Amino acid sequence: MDQEESPAIEVDLDDFVDATSQAADPSRRSQRKRSNEHRKQVSGGRVALLISAVIPGAGVLVFSAIWLLSRSDLALYSALGNLLVAAVYTALYVWARKQPVKGLQAGYRLVFLLLAIEIGLLVSDPSPPLVSGLIMRIVALQMLVKGLKAAKQRQAIKERAAHSS
Repeated sequence: MDQEESPAIEVDLDDFVDATSQAADPSRRSQRKRSNEHRKQVSGGRVALLISAVIPGAGVLVFSAIWLLSRSDLALYSALGNLLVAAVYTALYVWARKQPVKGLQAGYRLVFLLLAIEIGLLVSDPSPPLVSGLIMRIVALQMLVKGLKAAKQRQAIKERAAHSS
């Protein structure tokens, strides 16, 4: 009988050592779990910035089409305003990838400012589009608050680890 060769199993020694040390140290495992949760929440904050960029970007297309059809100055200014807002949110998204705390703080402030403006507009004209924009801003604000809190906690953990090393 021919002996079949068993397939070679490649094991990364560093992964094995890391896994065994985590199993032996439950506090390290819980730190890793908290770190993953923080990473997900920070990512949620960045997603809020990205969504906040995509929606005005779609508005640019709509208002540009209206402007092309009617040559309305209001449609042109709305398209340019949405383009500016989309560009700012996109820049904040990129910044939040590199420096989560600062990028998410700036995004939080911008969303809060736009939310205050929309509430002021809602008082003068309670139309359905303003209400839906208000709801979207509140959801984005909530996601940014969670992401910002997690980013600050993650930064504090990294600073403590750097000081203890």
